[in-house]
Amino acid sequence: MTTAQRKQRLIQEGAAYRARLINATDEIKDGLHPGLLFRGVIGHVISAASGVLKGQTSGGKLGLSALVPLVMSGATVLARKSLLKPVIGGAIILGTIAAAARFIRNKSKPRG
Repeated sequence: MTTAQRKQRLIQEGAAYRARLINATDEIKDGLHPGLLFRGVIGHVISAASGVLKGQTSGGKLGLSALVPLVMSGATVLARKSLLKPVIGGAIILGTIAAAARFIRNKSKPRG
């Protein structure tokens, strides 16, 4: 391989590397979009709530170790002012789901 061929190959490898770097940067920027972060937090909250309803978290009780990651994730997302309306909407939806779940649980328990 001549010097000119090696130089041309290195130039091509550098161009391919830069293209991969730009693609990776774009993927990271897309993944850090506030809407996607909010969806992730909501997903965590929903899975924790379903775990509590099924009695799988800390023997049926929502302990501090289960709450801390959820609170920290929620606080980070809520720190962004652009997410106020989606957060309020999500809180209303989650509140409705929690109220319905509580109603269903209380209704299924025998009274007396």
